[in-house]
Amino acid sequence: ENCQGTNYGVEHLDRWLELDGGGWDLIHFNFGLHDLKRVRPGTGDNSNYPADPPQAPPARYERQLRQIVAELQATGARLVYATTTPVPAGEMRPVRAPQDAVRYNEIARGVMAEAGIPVNDLYAFALPRLEELQKSANVHFTREGSAALAGQVVAAIETAVGWSAAASEAGPPG
Repeated sequence: ENCQGTNYGVEHLDRWLELDGGGWDLIHFNFGLHDLKRVRPGTGDNSNYPADPPQAPPARYERQLRQIVAELQATGARLVYATTTPVPAGEMRPVRAPQDAVRYNEIARGVMAEAGIPVNDLYAFALPRLEELQKSANVHFTREGSAALAGQVVAAIETAVGWSAAASEAGPPG
C-alpha cells in the first residue's frame, strides 16, 4: 500500500499498526513527498499548476506529523524517521518544487528533534547523486537508486538496534 501523505497517514495509521498482529520493535517511517505535491483546491486531485496549494500545507503537515509521531511513540517501538528525498529541478507532474522538499524536511527535523527520534537523512544521501540514482524529471528512483536508498535504510535500522554490518556474520545480537 502506498501510505501517501500525512492526510492519509492520520486516517490509516491505526490499521497499519495492527498489520501482522502489531507489536513492532522498530518503525522506520517518512511523510512529505505526497504532502508537498500540488493539488486542485476543492477536489484534492493532483495538479500541474504551481499556484495550486500543496496537499498538506506546512502548518497542517507539521500538526499531522506530530499526531503520527505521538501514535507511533505509543507503540513503544524504536522510531527512525527518513527525510524526504530531493525533488529534481524541472517540470514535474504533479507539480512539486525542489525547495519544498527542503522546507518540509526542516519541519520534520524539528518535530523529530523534539521527540528524540533519530533521522535517516535520505535527502543528503541522494542529493549529490541524483543523476546517478533518480529518474529524469521524476521523484522516483531507478532500480539501482532504490537499491542504494534501501542500503541507507538498512544501515539506519542496524544503527538503531545496535547491530553493525560487521557483526551481521555472527547473527543478530542475543
